[in-house]
Amino acid sequence: MPKAWHKTIGIGLTYNQTNITNPPVGYGQDQIGANAQLNASLNYDKHKIYWISGLDWNFGLLRLGAGPVTAGSNQKVPFLKSLDQLQINSIAGYRISKDSAWSILVGANTVTQATASYVDPEQKAYGIFLKDIRNSGTNPIQSKLFAPARILSYIGIGYQPSPKLFLGYSPITYKAILVLDDAVARLVGAVDAQGLPTKTVHGNPVEIVNGAPVFKNAFNMFGSYLYAQYKDRYAKGRIGFSSRLQLYSNYLDHPENIDVYWQNTLDLNIIKGLKLTYQFDLFYDHDVLVTISDKNIPGGLSGKYGQRVAMLRQLMLRYVLSF
Repeated sequence: MPKAWHKTIGIGLTYNQTNITNPPVGYGQDQIGANAQLNASLNYDKHKIYWISGLDWNFGLLRLGAGPVTAGSNQKVPFLKSLDQLQINSIAGYRISKDSAWSILVGANTVTQATASYVDPEQKAYGIFLKDIRNSGTNPIQSKLFAPARILSYIGIGYQPSPKLFLGYSPITYKAILVLDDAVARLVGAVDAQGLPTKTVHGNPVEIVNGAPVFKNAFNMFGSYLYAQYKDRYAKGRIGFSSRLQLYSNYLDHPENIDVYWQNTLDLNIIKGLKLTYQFDLFYDHDVLVTISDKNIPGGLSGKYGQRVAMLRQLMLRYVLSF
């Protein structure tokens, strides 16, 4: 008899370090960097009841060079954040009959960041840092845990014609953008002709009251949600592919603007448990502004905000343990 519980833990890590003393001209410079990925799942399936849950955390750091961050500064070159995404997903379902592909389901999904992010308040050093590198007291924070966070909670129907494919749809879905830090909530993304803010960076509402902006910590929505997941293995199990798509439409404000979150993973088994993994993610939320990339300026980020598609591409060695 198959086990009702199935648990997996996947750990991925890349690390590189170079330390050079008195390098030949043009030889290089010090560097240290690491990326870590944690994937954990806890699933239950017995008779008519199933539960699918997972936690995914992707985190990366990088430091280039040594010495002070800028001339005359006492602050050493800091670590940059190259990646930080924490996602928690849970779906519970009750099948119409023991062997039916159809089920009634409830679910929740949260996406946030695990650590704080800062920029240089003097705009002399480029990048996203783990702390205020100037100790300026101006609190140049950009994000932190649950600031922002995207939260979905829904009731709907599920369809699973095979272990490879799962579809879920909910016409009754609550979505919230939470920014539970007042400094982060005040980050302005766009202004009008009078210089008053019209949009925030993270999508939390801003209202003008008696000529002054009031920044809210939550944007509450109600709409429709589609969830699809596909996973399979090929070449006698050596190659695996998984894809997870989430689509959301807000009934209350421009329902024609569909929020998209699409995650894809391709992996190759090297030896038992050790995999070479390529990940491609795509994200678009009409209410959330992103930093526009510009490869022609220092740091590769323009510092301007806009409604754009965000993409992540990552190659990593991972160790996966199933039990």
